[in-house]
Amino acid sequence: MKKVMIVQSNPTWMAILKDAINKQLTELAPNVIYTTSFDHAIDLATKEEEILVICSDMYHDRDSEHYGSVTEKLPDNEKDSLSLAKLIKSINKKSQVYVFSDYAPNTFSNLDGYISKNVPTDVSIPKVLQTIKRKIN
Repeated sequence: MKKVMIVQSNPTWMAILKDAINKQLTELAPNVIYTTSFDHAIDLATKEEEILVICSDMYHDRDSEHYGSVTEKLPDNEKDSLSLAKLIKSINKKSQVYVFSDYAPNTFSNLDGYISKNVPTDVSIPKVLQTIKRKIN
């Protein structure tokens, strides 16, 4: 089974997504990993397993406990979903990366899709869960 990686820089959204996955996708919960850090997401990406990534658009790793060497040379304004997708896909070409954000990206280079966060949670969270279910099976 594919691994799912939730990469959300906002702790509130992370908690909302984690709660929804644990309650509504209980059978998948053991295969879901969570991080709030751009660097940590890169560290967690593996070559061996297919990964479905649902990620934020922007990251503030200097505020994170997982600020590390992988991206320390990248300015914070370059730590975004496009950079994350490019780096993860350079590690694992089979990975799929969806951005969960208030705004659609200007380009979908290396991204497999966009899920709008700019709607009420009773609309946006089911879209995330549907994407996970559709892509895992």
